[in-house]
Amino acid sequence: MLIMTAKLPRRKLAFSVAAAALVCCAALALNLGGGAFQAASASASGLPSPKGVKSNEDRVAYLEGYGWQVLEEPLATEELLIPEEMDESYDDYLSLQASRGFDLEQYAGKRVKRYTYEITNYPTGEAGVQANLMLYRNTVIGGEVLSPRRRMGLIVLLSIPSILAQVSSILMQYIDAAMVGSLGASASAAIGLVASSSWLLGGLCTAAATGFSVQVAHMIGAGRDGEARNVLRQALVSALCMGLLLAAIGASLSFPLPVWLGGEADVIPGARSYFLIYACGLPFTQLRQTCGSMLQCSGDMRTPSLLNALMCLWDVVFNSLLIFPTRTVTVLGFSFTMWGAGMEVAGAALGTAL
Repeated sequence: MLIMTAKLPRRKLAFSVAAAALVCCAALALNLGGGAFQAASASASGLPSPKGVKSNEDRVAYLEGYGWQVLEEPLATEELLIPEEMDESYDDYLSLQASRGFDLEQYAGKRVKRYTYEITNYPTGEAGVQANLMLYRNTVIGGEVLSPRRRMGLIVLLSIPSILAQVSSILMQYIDAAMVGSLGASASAAIGLVASSSWLLGGLCTAAATGFSVQVAHMIGAGRDGEARNVLRQALVSALCMGLLLAAIGASLSFPLPVWLGGEADVIPGARSYFLIYACGLPFTQLRQTCGSMLQCSGDMRTPSLLNALMCLWDVVFNSLLIFPTRTVTVLGFSFTMWGAGMEVAGAALGTAL
């Protein structure tokens, strides 16, 4: 389903990336799926007028004029705000709409209604295909047709940054275990013993960040800029409080937890230190995830993804410096002395926290 959302000025929060991505993909879907509002039975001379479309019956008749049979009642009715500024991500969609006589640019900054109908006579026989009509003051100003298969593809595409964020978080713990592994089985077991508990606390941080990002995304899409900024401020304060609370809980459990989990005597000390340091870094983890989620829901998917990748890289660097003691390293026949803190398991936790 295509959603056109508001784009705030460049110096403020950007519009939701979901809108830009869906708009681009909808344009592609129109090209690949037979074109919006075209049917073999509709001739160019018999197309309905986009003006005077006042009632539900008028909208259904308008779609029928292009050869589409739809259910009598709309699946959804929404009020949208056309972005005041449209960047290059809208070019293909705007060109496609213009080729059909629609000029969305003249409605920039206007609030419009979007009606979604289910098509019952899609040429391939596919069920669940939807037609969207955008109207401004009883005039059709644009629309598109999108199938469930393509909508699912869009959902998968948009979910990739969030998936990568979770993968990067788990990957850092695997990096810790792999680099500590050279110290012996006990060191590796210390990290593995509290891994599930670490993932639990990290998941709670993600859940808190997601809750606020959904609200901000909805408000940006509705053009409620002031409310979006207010929620952002509340999110940062709440994230800090949530992080401090989780840190306090984690720190208080760091001593008994390895025992509860059945750790061996030689594993428990390392597990305690790792979990304690990890827990103390949770306020910063919570703030990082909240800020990343806010960037994603406001339109910037690239920066959070890039930062997550850099975190894994820096985790390797910090682990190399903090886990191992000062040593001589040979690379391509050249030997040099590399400083190291020699903190072992605690160094892995500190490297992840940093």
